[in-house]
Amino acid sequence: MPLPADARDAFLVPERTIYLDTATNAPRLRSVDAALRAAWDEGRTPWRLSHADWEAQIERVRSLASQLFHADGRADPDSVALVPSLAHAMSTIAASWPLRVGDTVAILDGEFPSALLPWQVRCAATGAG
Repeated sequence: MPLPADARDAFLVPERTIYLDTATNAPRLRSVDAALRAAWDEGRTPWRLSHADWEAQIERVRSLASQLFHADGRADPDSVALVPSLAHAMSTIAASWPLRVGDTVAILDGEFPSALLPWQVRCAATGAG
């Protein structure tokens, strides 16, 4: 059964192409491609983005993420924090996690330093292991 035209047209796939290897690299939706191109163009001229526009984008992303994560309908943008990097997130979480002497923090072997070092510092400061 062929795909409906509107579903096929939603993706950036040539008309006579059937692409099945979506496990590693799926065809991109036209709407996603347009959003990526707009973000790329905006990023080339960051001085044109006002602080108010930048904050509005952040709040929109927080709202959308909250809707995605709270599928039960109880979306709350204040439950979503956006941080500039994984290193920043891990440092913030480790510094604020309530650890005590005798607590154990498990880290995967070979973990990237930005995910490991904040916990090592926090464990040393609290006596956790």
